[in-house]
Amino acid sequence: PTNTPTATPDYVLNLSHIECVDYKVEVHFVLLNVQEGITPGTLTYFFGSSQRTHAASKNVGNVWHYFDYPPDGYYEVDCAGNFTFFNDALCRQLGYSREELMGMNYRVYTPSENVKKQSELNKQVYRTGNPNELFLMEQVRKDGKRIFTESSVFPLRNEKAEIVGFRGIGRDVTERVQMEEALRRSGERWRTILEEIEEGYYEVDLAGNFTFMNDAACRQFGYSRQELMGMNYRVYVPKEDVKNVYRT
Repeated sequence: PTNTPTATPDYVLNLSHIECVDYKVEVHFVLLNVQEGITPGTLTYFFGSSQRTHAASKNVGNVWHYFDYPPDGYYEVDCAGNFTFFNDALCRQLGYSREELMGMNYRVYTPSENVKKQSELNKQVYRTGNPNELFLMEQVRKDGKRIFTESSVFPLRNEKAEIVGFRGIGRDVTERVQMEEALRRSGERWRTILEEIEEGYYEVDLAGNFTFMNDAACRQFGYSRQELMGMNYRVYVPKEDVKNVYRT
C-alpha cells in the first residue's frame, strides 16, 4: 500500500458501526472484494493523522480511504466545535470544499434556532462521556438548502483518555424526512375531509375497539368523541347481534 489515495479502491466498504475503546476508535465494517468475496472486519483508528493512515494501510491496503467512500459523513471537532478532521462524504453532504470546512465552527452549518440544542448535546456527551446516538439533526448546506441527517456523536479522547473534542457520523435522510412529512400532511387532509362529511365514518382495531371516528359518527352513536375512543363494538351492538358482527 502507498500513502497516496488512488482513484480506485482495492475494496468496496460498507461501514457497520463505530466504537470508542480507550484512546482509539474501532471501526467495524464489511469488505466486498471481487475476488475474495465478503469479509467482515474491524479497523483500529488511533488518534493522530500519521497513526490513522499507518494503522489502516497496514491492515487492509487501500481501505484506509474508508473515510472517503461511504455515503455517511464522518467528522472530528475540538471542544469548541471546530472541524479538525472529516471525510469527503461530509464535504459533499454540506457542499463545502475541504479547505473551507477545515476549522469551521458548527454554528456555520447549524440553523440558528438549533445552535443552543447542539451545544447542550455536546455538553452532555462531554459531561457524561457517553455517546448520543441516532438523533435527527438539521443542517444548512453552503447553498442554503436545509438537510436532515441521522447522526451520532461520541467523545473524542487522547492517549490519556481525556475528552478533547467530539467525533460523529451522519447519514443524509432528507428524502425520508420529506416523504414522512408528505404522508403526515396527506393523512391530515384526509382526516379533515372525513370530519367535514355528513356520513358517519369510523375505524376500529381487530378487536373491534374504536381508533378513529368523525363528528358525524359521534352524533350517530350519541356519544362524545372521548366516550367513543377505545369503546368496543359490544357496547353499542345489541346482544343478539354480537356474534353476527364478530363473524362479519
